[in-house]
Parts: sequence; C-alpha cells; structure tokens
Amino acid sequence: MVDRIILVSSDTDLIPAVLCAKRAGKDVTYVGFSERLTRALVDECNVTQALRDDEIIDAYKIANNY
Repeated sequence: MVDRIILVSSDTDLIPAVLCAKRAGKDVTYVGFSERLTRALVDECNVTQALRDDEIIDAYKIANNY
C-alpha cells in the first residue's frame, strides 16, 4: 500500500493526478528546484521540498567520489 507519493517534476499537467491521489487519501510531496518552484504544485501538494543548487552539486560530488 502506498501512503505517500513523491512528485519530482514541475509539470502542471500532473495537477489532476495530484488531486486524484489526494482524494484517495494519499499525501503528495512535491520536490522542485528552489529557484523554479511551480506555485500551482506548491498549492496543491501536501508538502513541498525545495532543492538548492549547492545540495545537488554536493550530492553529485559524493556520488562520483570528487
């Protein structure tokens, strides 16, 4: 059973799917870039997680042994 859906996209075409998931009792977390969060997804999702560029660069370096 799925309790939470994590959406890693800023495509507003997915809003109907977000609303459907919420109607089914699922929590939806929106993950987007801090500089380009989509307001409509922030408003519709239960939780928003903003990724900063430096977090992505640091994770890349760790994953690639830099």
